Order: sequence, then structure tokens, then C-alpha cells
Amino acid sequence: MAPGKSELAGLLEWQKDELTRAGVTLQLLTHATEDAVLQFDPDVLIVATGSQPLGAESMPFGAGGRYVSGDAVLAGQAQASDPVFVVSNMGAGAEIAHLLAEQGHGVTLLESGADPAPMLPAGPRAFLLE
Repeated sequence: MAPGKSELAGLLEWQKDELTRAGVTLQLLTHATEDAVLQFDPDVLIVATGSQPLGAESMPFGAGGRYVSGDAVLAGQAQASDPVFVVSNMGAGAEIAHLLAEQGHGVTLLESGADPAPMLPAGPRAFLLE
């Protein structure tokens, strides 16, 4: 392992533990297909896919249910009610899932990768991990 990378691996494990402690159910290596999302029957679907967020129109089932963007949740412009299902791509939803769980919501984080937040830059990652 390259120098300095072992610390990163420890942070990823810590974040998984913190999400679990906060009550977030992790679904790793899972893509947000229509069947996967509908299986959870969420009251709210939050799509947190990074710097170019996907809109409801990009989801295979459209905006038929309650759909809000992760940005709207972080800005306090959207209210969540249980159960909440956060769809994430490369860790973009970990912050939102953590925030909602800390607010007392039942949260499932559906992440396409094997780690809940592998792409967060050092500054935001450090803030989240505090």
C-alpha cells in the first residue's frame, strides 16, 4: 500500500461504523434500479449523485413518488419523513444519510460502490468524520 493510504483505509472503516451507529442501513455495491428502490418502498427518495445531480426524470420510474435532491436536504429546503432512501454514487450520499440519521430518521443508503464515501475530498471528509 502506498505511503499515507493506510490512514485512508482506516477512515473508510470509521465512516462505515459511524453510519451504522447512526442507524443508517448500508446497501453497498448496489445500483438504484427500479426494482431495488421499489423493494424498500421509501416514503422519500433522495438522490445524491455528486456534482452533477441526477434529476427524477433520469430515474427509470420518473418522479411519481416523493423525490428531493440531496442539495435541497443539505440546504434545509426539503423535509424528510420515514423511511428515507438515499441513492448515492461514489459517496455523495454519505453526508446526507448521516445528517438525516442524526436527525432521527430511519435511513437506508444505497451506494453503487463498496465504500460509503470514497471520493470525498480531505476537507469535507474530515468535517464529516468529526
